[in-house]
Amino acid sequence: MRHLASIAVFAAFVALAGFGTAASAQPASAPAAAPAAPTLRLSAQATRSVALDEMVVVLASEQEGPAVGPLNRAVLEALSAALAAARAEPGVEAEFSGIHSFPVRVKDKPAGWRVRGELTLRSRRHEPLAALATRFGDKLLLSDVRFRLSREQAEQTQAALIDEAGRAFRLKAEQGARALGFKGYELQSAGIDLPPAMPPVPVMRAAVAGAMADGGEMAMAAPSAAGGRADAALLSAAFAAAGRTDVTVTINGVVVLRP
Repeated sequence: MRHLASIAVFAAFVALAGFGTAASAQPASAPAAAPAAPTLRLSAQATRSVALDEMVVVLASEQEGPAVGPLNRAVLEALSAALAAARAEPGVEAEFSGIHSFPVRVKDKPAGWRVRGELTLRSRRHEPLAALATRFGDKLLLSDVRFRLSREQAEQTQAALIDEAGRAFRLKAEQGARALGFKGYELQSAGIDLPPAMPPVPVMRAAVAGAMADGGEMAMAAPSAAGGRADAALLSAAFAAAGRTDVTVTINGVVVLRP
């Protein structure tokens, strides 16, 4: 009997030991993950009205005749002389815009050729452009007059607006945090949206209609066969008619709210 009791006690001990081993082999439960901090998505803008400070002028030479070769030479000579003079003028950027030849037909029959070439001049001051227009007014047509924001003015305006939009963004973040019961915030991510380069804006016809020297028609939207003789009075009137444009900078971002 004493031997059987010893066996029973030993079996019970083994059973308890096995249970303890199995229990200790169970992995400990992972601690609960802390809840993510709340975030706030914000956007702030700054806008400024800026005068269009750069004039873009297109001067054209156009010739018509029976043979295309002499016409090409005449147009290129006229444009080359104007291009050299424009590039020598301080404050004026000038480039050759191209030359095109067109067949002329009368009553559905070939009647010759028309050759047209153009120069594009740009300046923040209208005086050099007016001087060039007066100098070549008897040889070149004024094909187009437009205005745009110069690169220098655009960059200066954008730099100021980035600071202004940044202050507005921080103010919105502080106000939003307080309104939601938080003491502060940390910036998680942000981006700045800058305006694209502005295309030149055509000047209104009515603003310069009275200044046309020879009663010709100024092509405002695109190059055409029609054109007015360029002169200083016309360009001065056009410069006075330059408008304004709004420049806007936007800052978008996400802030983490802190208790």
